[in-house]
Amino acid sequence: MNYNIVHFKNSRLQECEDFLKSFKDRLYSSDSFIPRAWWVPDNPFEGYIVFAHTGNEIASRCVITRRCLMCREQVGDCYEIGGTCTLPQHRRKGLFSRLVKQAMQLAFDSGHMLIYGTPNDKSGPGYKKLGFSFVDKQDNFLMWLCNPANALLRKLNLKRKRIQNTRILSSIESVFYSTKVTEIALGQYIHATKSFVRMNRVDEKYLRHRLTVSKDNNRRFFHGSGRTGQFYCAIRDYKLRFLHLLIMSEYFLDGHIDDTWTKATYGRIIQRSFYKNTDGIYLKGFVDPSRRRLFDTVLRRSIVHRKLPICYAYSGLPKKQVDEMMSQLVQVFQMTDCDIG
Repeated sequence: MNYNIVHFKNSRLQECEDFLKSFKDRLYSSDSFIPRAWWVPDNPFEGYIVFAHTGNEIASRCVITRRCLMCREQVGDCYEIGGTCTLPQHRRKGLFSRLVKQAMQLAFDSGHMLIYGTPNDKSGPGYKKLGFSFVDKQDNFLMWLCNPANALLRKLNLKRKRIQNTRILSSIESVFYSTKVTEIALGQYIHATKSFVRMNRVDEKYLRHRLTVSKDNNRRFFHGSGRTGQFYCAIRDYKLRFLHLLIMSEYFLDGHIDDTWTKATYGRIIQRSFYKNTDGIYLKGFVDPSRRRLFDTVLRRSIVHRKLPICYAYSGLPKKQVDEMMSQLVQVFQMTDCDIG
């Protein structure tokens, strides 16, 4: 089967929408097939979306968006790659490689010599095959803080019965941890956190874009104080297969990124106080390699889902400089720095 490769810049939204509407089944709308968090008209940085199609059907897509990474108070322009998707009937035909190569060429031709992404277990081998390098913190994972009984009922499509009064439990936890949490507006959150260290260059325009672009714009913002200090976090709804989860997009404790267990504790207090009928929290957290996974699953009710490595490719830059930059950036990586969050 022959495939055509086309790409659109984010400033050409209407052309892209006309392209999607040209297919007979009208399955592909800009809302369903374009990852809005990556490629939107009000993105303060530029981006591209690349499609592979047969003429009758869109087979695959890949997205890149320009980022400004912070490293030792220096800004490095680059592109983030992700949003890759290939329909099942078109897989194992080399489309992933073709689209990623096209995206890399677009990035390098624009004068930005670094491109990075956060691949999952399925796309990771493909990026390695194309020459991407990988950097990872061995003790950081994407974790699911869950209620196993509720998750099982959800899987079985059974009506869930509230075995315990979660608001009472939340109140007990709040007293024990001396925690007071309030929901705040986006503007308050940005004003309070814009000076905190983040992976990408931070200004109000960027933060407003990144923190409001999510499906249904359902991100909520919280500020709290407890035994360990003051914290700020951003949380949004997230559907993972049959589960209704909450993603902790960002979390700061006393102005710094913190992946210790207090993050999970405060997250659970927020879940029980401000949300109903959810199956857990999805977050980037610290896992002690010496601790048995069974202990975490049973006593902490946490399940390690997968690692979150950063892959990268570059052209015309000193290898030592790039490797040093990426090893530093992984230390301050949060969920908002990839398409998940």
